[in-house]
Amino acid sequence: MSSKLRSTFAVIICFILCAVLCPAAFAESSDVRPVTVLFDCIDENALSGLHVMDEAGNECAPTAEDGTDAGLYGHYLLTPGEYLYRFHDEDGRYEDFDGAFTVDEAIRLIIPIDLTPVIRFESFSFTYIDPFYEDIIAAADIPEVTPEQISAAEQALRELASVQTNNPRRLRARQYWNNNIYYDNDEEAALFLRSQIGAFQDTVMLGICSDVKLTNSSGSQKIMNIWYTAIAHTGTPTEGDYLRYEYGGFNVDIKSMDDTYIGNEDGLYYYMIPFSLYHYTNADQEAELTPIVNSILASFDLEGKNDLQKVIAIYDYLCSNVTYDNVSSGNLKRTAYAALVNHTAVCQGYSAAFYRLCLTVGVDTRMITCSAISHAWNIVQLNGLYYELDATWDAGYSFAKYRYLLKGSAEWLTIGSTKHGSIGDQYNKSDFASAYPLSVDNVPIVTFSSDGGSAVLPQYILSGDAAALPVSPTKAGYWFTGWYADSSFSTLFNFSTAVTADTTIYARWAVPDFVLPSALAQIGEEAFSGGAFSFAVLPENAVTIGPMAFADCDELVFIYIPDSVTAIDSTAFGDLKDITVLGTSSAAPSAAETFASTHGYAFVPVSK
Repeated sequence: MSSKLRSTFAVIICFILCAVLCPAAFAESSDVRPVTVLFDCIDENALSGLHVMDEAGNECAPTAEDGTDAGLYGHYLLTPGEYLYRFHDEDGRYEDFDGAFTVDEAIRLIIPIDLTPVIRFESFSFTYIDPFYEDIIAAADIPEVTPEQISAAEQALRELASVQTNNPRRLRARQYWNNNIYYDNDEEAALFLRSQIGAFQDTVMLGICSDVKLTNSSGSQKIMNIWYTAIAHTGTPTEGDYLRYEYGGFNVDIKSMDDTYIGNEDGLYYYMIPFSLYHYTNADQEAELTPIVNSILASFDLEGKNDLQKVIAIYDYLCSNVTYDNVSSGNLKRTAYAALVNHTAVCQGYSAAFYRLCLTVGVDTRMITCSAISHAWNIVQLNGLYYELDATWDAGYSFAKYRYLLKGSAEWLTIGSTKHGSIGDQYNKSDFASAYPLSVDNVPIVTFSSDGGSAVLPQYILSGDAAALPVSPTKAGYWFTGWYADSSFSTLFNFSTAVTADTTIYARWAVPDFVLPSALAQIGEEAFSGGAFSFAVLPENAVTIGPMAFADCDELVFIYIPDSVTAIDSTAFGDLKDITVLGTSSAAPSAAETFASTHGYAFVPVSK
């Protein structure tokens, strides 16, 4: 039996014995005798704030200790009558708790008080600025929350509570006091906060509960844990880094709320915390941006494209359509809205736009920063590894001149020695580095050297894949005769070969030195056998090529055979080797393409 129960039991037994053995002492008398009143309080610290008043409002003084456990009981000798009690100490912790009771000539009056201490939250205020923006915005830039904003936010919170109360899958929280929501774990609190900052609210009311009373230090830490969880990368295009870098920071100031308390109930403390959020765009601008994002992506025709092709399309769009702007005042220039709607932005705008566009098409990416140079860029995932890219510094250049696209750490540090200076501050943390493994090598790039012909865009190839045969370039006065693996044109490039490193291939050009007459449709047996020419061109109406037609033409290197030719004798070129056949290529191979394949000759799609 606890000491409390033993004490209570002893007191009651004592008074019962007194009543039995000395009934006269309890009989009716003309003298009004005081009654001992005990306030049984679980919280012994509350007794110093206990006050008892009679009907006239006069406060009754407590009695001295009489041998009972003074740590648990408040003692009063009161004459019969009506009384009020209130708990109110210097800290104002119990001012909301009071009650009424009647004193009669009972043996003993014991009033059990199960106090829930209510403590005014008086000193909890701090301002958070994202470290990346510490030199850009000041604490004074973040407005203090106003009572009107608090009232509106509380009303919105109550409306949310009324909608979500019967949906436990959407709402896992305890509800107390005016139907407000108090989240009992940081993850649930963060989900709610994420929904509010994602709606670009100026003020957010966050209800949390804790099993310990929060101080400025522990409270600030808890709020920051919730904040970082709220803005953590989720893979959703409008969450994660998208929110983090479009919010400069926030202000929390409990002191601005007259009715904000923490309370201890069931061992938990309850807090209602007002956030004043400093963001660069508003809800209307974000609503305007969404259909623009969808329209931009639709223009890329990404159906059936792989992740690499999606990344290239998005990067090319940003580099070609967004202009760097560090002149405009205000912080809108740091947003995806500025990049995709106004087509001008600084590095955060480029990076946020890439982040949103890439995640929308299902390719994982992160925004990367370097505080030493106040710069932001991206990493993107391809085949399980991440690669660096920086649209800001590639903007304005043609595709062939992109220098900061899909680089591994080795080259990134080399090309960035006077710019980035690092692979990103995030990689200083081991958990980030392990979650986002950065490739050492670049995504291989195949560059097409057209030797004065029309430009051919480079191809980024995931290591192990093959390059695609591009549309043949053109050059005035020349015929394109194939892509070669070397500048000396000793070996034609094999487009079925896996690419594992940066590769340059070279266009070869030639001028025909033997053009057959246009009227010639049938090229008969040994028609041009032994001819001294290197590049022959058959007329567009040619139909057949007879036996040994070009036998012993030892200088022959190139021959153009139009798709009008339907029959080529198997001996048409005798025993000549290393001939390149030029012709048209389609779903149904022409006679020229089939002949080249059968006889081991190279075939090159024609480009005049």
